[in-house]
Amino acid sequence: SASKAAAVPLAKSDAVQTAKTANKNPVAPVPAAEPKPTHGVLQDHAASLRRSSKIFFGVFGVAGGIGKSLDTDVVADLYRKAGKPVEVIRLETEVRRAEFPGDAFVSLEAVTEAQEKAGGAAGLFDDAFDLTVQTFDKNGIVILDGGANSHRAFVRVATETGLSQLVADLGGKTILMILVTRDADLIRQTVQLVEDLDACAPDAEIVIVLNERDGAFVDDATPEGRAYRELLAPLLQRHRHVVMPFAAARALAAFASCGHSFSEIFAATDPELMAWSGLRRMAARSCQTHLGAFYYAFTKGLLQVLSFRHEG
Repeated sequence: SASKAAAVPLAKSDAVQTAKTANKNPVAPVPAAEPKPTHGVLQDHAASLRRSSKIFFGVFGVAGGIGKSLDTDVVADLYRKAGKPVEVIRLETEVRRAEFPGDAFVSLEAVTEAQEKAGGAAGLFDDAFDLTVQTFDKNGIVILDGGANSHRAFVRVATETGLSQLVADLGGKTILMILVTRDADLIRQTVQLVEDLDACAPDAEIVIVLNERDGAFVDDATPEGRAYRELLAPLLQRHRHVVMPFAAARALAAFASCGHSFSEIFAATDPELMAWSGLRRMAARSCQTHLGAFYYAFTKGLLQVLSFRHEG
């Protein structure tokens, strides 16, 4: 019984990239990380999400198309369905502005140009910070969705402004969600990013999101397995983490351009599913089923790590 007034639309770019690059039959002999089993977790955490207040999320990764906007949309959907005010800010290139018509937007091109002005790139975040203050006044949630290569700008601005301390001074909590796939080079760069974020935002909690689009994270003899064992596994011992499962049957791609939220897709009639996906009835229903399985598995894991509560 999802609310149709809930979430932001699915992000097109991440969903299409996930479908294009996914290994349809990943071999995972030794799963690296799985959420602990829970019972009725979606229902049990609804009250906790409603009580959670004043959280600033930053969603980042060292590459494009690895699920950052998708993660943002799911987190926004969860909090909106729990009745929380949610504001999403996209830190993105101009070419993607049209994909997010209802969200606040900070242009990455403008960030580069601002380096020559007084205050540098930090000045571009004044409007975003004002929006954060306004949302916190309503005990709400702010999510900054960082596009490809935006993490460098965020690290610089967070260092120069003491961003996580500013959030704490407002009675809020900063949670930085870092996405990574099973790619050896990506794992190495992600470890460095987490170290940079630890230094520039010492008041923040860091959550690692393990995107399984290329297969499960395993400890094996491959370069990816060695990078996981030697670099990523120790990081997971120090920080909370959650698995973003692979959505089968191209379910994400089927609805990526429809402009509708998860909640709307799950509540849709057959004619709506067919119109939004461009597929016939059985294929559209199959994509809805697989998308629902992805959403339930991912949110079940998210609700175990989103237990940071500031009662207000």
